[in-house]
Amino acid sequence: MACDYFTHKGVQFPCLDYSPEVLSNVENEFQVRDNDVFNITYPKSGTNWMAEILSLIRCDGDPGWVRSVLNWERAPWVENRTGLEAALKYPPPRLLSSHLPVQLFPKSLQGSKAKVRGLCVGRGVNPGLLLGVSYSNVGVWKSSQRGAA
Repeated sequence: MACDYFTHKGVQFPCLDYSPEVLSNVENEFQVRDNDVFNITYPKSGTNWMAEILSLIRCDGDPGWVRSVLNWERAPWVENRTGLEAALKYPPPRLLSSHLPVQLFPKSLQGSKAKVRGLCVGRGVNPGLLLGVSYSNVGVWKSSQRGAA
């Protein structure tokens, strides 16, 4: 039977493009650079919206880069295989996205000179939860739904 989810250090992840090996690599081996910018959000709480804003800030408001490069290439996800590979090749300053909880975040952040800034994207609890439930019911991550078109 194919895997739908797995648990890594008490947190569930979908098997699609995630693995315990990559998560351990991010936590223990990924090197945070002093000029990295992280877009760390709770799922379905404005992640893509924030990535668009950070992308525009990174290129001084010029929308050319934002319009010509896909958002997951501009702000790759460090916790999945394809995002981690892209992040490792990304020229500085890197714009990186993550939904990882603090206990799974790269340990190298603690020893870096990177400045941590907080920006709270507010969203009501109900819309966020409803979007999460609605999104999970699409069947994207369910092995029983794969191949059905």
